[in-house]
Amino acid sequence: MSGQIFISYRREESRWSARSLHDRLCARFDRNQIFMDIDAIAPGDDFINVIEKTVGECDVLIAIIGSHWLTCVDEQGSRRLDNPEDFVRREIATALKRDIRVIPVLVDRASMPRSTDLPDDLKPLVRRNALEITDTGFDDDCRRLGVAIEEVLEKTKRERPERRENKRLEAEYRETEGEEPLAAEAEQKVERKPPGKRKPRSVAAMMLLLALAFGLAIGAAVYFGFLRPGPSPPLLGTAYWRACYGMTASEYQRISDELKRQAFRLTNITGYSVGGQARYAAIWEKRDGPPWEAPHGLTSAQYQQTFDDLRMRGYRPLRVSAYSIEGQAFYAGVWEQTTGPAWEERREMAAAEFQQMSDKLKGKGYRLTDVSGYSVDGQPRYAAIWEKRDGPPWEAPYGLNSAQYQQTFEDLKTRGYRPLRIRAYSIEGHAFYAGVWEQSTGPAWDARREMAAAEFQRVSDELQGKGYRLIDVSGYDVGGQDRYAAIWEKST
Repeated sequence: MSGQIFISYRREESRWSARSLHDRLCARFDRNQIFMDIDAIAPGDDFINVIEKTVGECDVLIAIIGSHWLTCVDEQGSRRLDNPEDFVRREIATALKRDIRVIPVLVDRASMPRSTDLPDDLKPLVRRNALEITDTGFDDDCRRLGVAIEEVLEKTKRERPERRENKRLEAEYRETEGEEPLAAEAEQKVERKPPGKRKPRSVAAMMLLLALAFGLAIGAAVYFGFLRPGPSPPLLGTAYWRACYGMTASEYQRISDELKRQAFRLTNITGYSVGGQARYAAIWEKRDGPPWEAPHGLTSAQYQQTFDDLRMRGYRPLRVSAYSIEGQAFYAGVWEQTTGPAWEERREMAAAEFQQMSDKLKGKGYRLTDVSGYSVDGQPRYAAIWEKRDGPPWEAPYGLNSAQYQQTFEDLKTRGYRPLRIRAYSIEGHAFYAGVWEQSTGPAWDARREMAAAEFQRVSDELQGKGYRLIDVSGYDVGGQDRYAAIWEKST
């Protein structure tokens, strides 16, 4: 099988959740890639044999865990998971034993079981990162799961030829070893040869054994990350904040999910294109707060639909990032489910429209809290958020090339302004800048632009060593290479 997904669930407690998830995955993957017992087992087939064979051939197993998954009992009142023949236990244990990727999916507000509550063959499950799917965030949750599955299938596709070769070598080795007893039996039927004259162990068998060991070592190195193809995105920060840049969509989703489980909150996100591929830079902070969501990789129509849904559910936008991939606009953002002052958000604004809207809202007591520049058909466009609240004077330069921005930077700094946001974007291969500045006092700060990835990493490390933390970062493309602009503040 190639690119196979197995859905494991307990019928009596998560049947409808499994069906909904199955239907959503079928919209993203080929239906033939997805195994769910009620659909895939033919009448008369041995249920257990089919399940074990199919689990053994799948690339990823989705373990749906509901609120009663751990405590379900059979007709005799015994806990089902304590029965070695329980279908769910057998499915997950088989996948764990064969090192198949297992993704626990929590539904109905379930939580991950503790190791002490599981039989021995299921204890490794607690070390697998779980993904929660909720009624309110069903679409985004399923999207995250889809991204995670795609990442697993892509990795498996790269490793599959090596696995096939290892299996072939192992089979040849076993076949060669099987010939040895036959040879020994034949020797007993003829005149015994003097000591030292007996046939030595097959050299070919020894060579196969060495090749197999080498192949397994390489496979283990790849699996555990020592020879992982391509570098992992660098992670900056301390125990209280994290930042990462140069992330693909799947890397961003994986890292964001993991940090969210560790009680970090996304505070900054920028999407950008490098060589026609989407990349993300983001900052997280470890602090309490209301529920938050962070849609990304959405077209204009998809983002508008998400915008309307989140607004209806009481969320408000904190960040908006627009970026262009091969001439098409995409969006990412951060939303919080909280109350606050009145707000406005606009997208797809030409320069004149952005200026007019900003002047109008500024006259009504609104302040610009975030701005994002991007290119559509070679023309600049802007997305922005304003909030109606008091504060010190602010300015928002935009559409400036490097020299113009540097001049504006020096002028605002001289007048006692400090940068809150910096957004760099590329139009026909040239870098332009926008930002938000506020005339106020505060901790020491530093800001840099036009940094290659290695320079950004070096500057970040140096400033972090001096007690600064990253508060804003913007990635962009110049000549097919990623560049970064960022702001740091000294922690108090």
